[in-house]
Amino acid sequence: MNTDDILMCPGPNDIADRVLRAMIRPAACPVTPEFQEFYEQTLDMLAEVYQTRNQVVPLPGSGRSGVESAITSVIEPGDRALVIICGTFGHLAARVVNGVGGQAEEVQFPWGEQLDTGVIRDKLTQGTYKLVTMVHNETSSGAVYMNAGEIAKLAHAHGALFCSMPSPPSAAPASPPIRGRLISVCLAITRLSLLPLGMPMWL
Repeated sequence: MNTDDILMCPGPNDIADRVLRAMIRPAACPVTPEFQEFYEQTLDMLAEVYQTRNQVVPLPGSGRSGVESAITSVIEPGDRALVIICGTFGHLAARVVNGVGGQAEEVQFPWGEQLDTGVIRDKLTQGTYKLVTMVHNETSSGAVYMNAGEIAKLAHAHGALFCSMPSPPSAAPASPPIRGRLISVCLAITRLSLLPLGMPMWL
């Protein structure tokens, strides 16, 4: 793949040639000063990609591990989460919430169709939620939902943390931009084909 031509769709996408070449190099020892310097530089550059001053957390594992680690770091037994479902990853989020003892209340929309923010607003007014999750770009349907920023504002207005997955805001900019208390999950080969396989990340 020519790295000058990067396809940034919901995925799965090809991995850029220079990333593949980097992956076949010998593994670096993580306790050396050279690795520590490289790692810190990588975190700084990831923060630029995400357009954040907060730390981005890269994880070794599948995309599902990124989704699970983000949700389980927030949800405890008995916590309620409003889970917006418009494809496969939304169902995954609901299973993760319920799997750790949380209570996932699902709001389902037809795959590939626009999300009705009025329905989401009504749900938020009917209860108290610790977390609101939605899929920013849904691999199973190929749909990209640009109103993530609006839904984030609704979540924050009702005291909930907002979790957007599976892509960084800078790859699929929301309108309005996503701000405030949020977790954003990026999965390998979705949107950013510069990510190696097995390297989800979230902030």
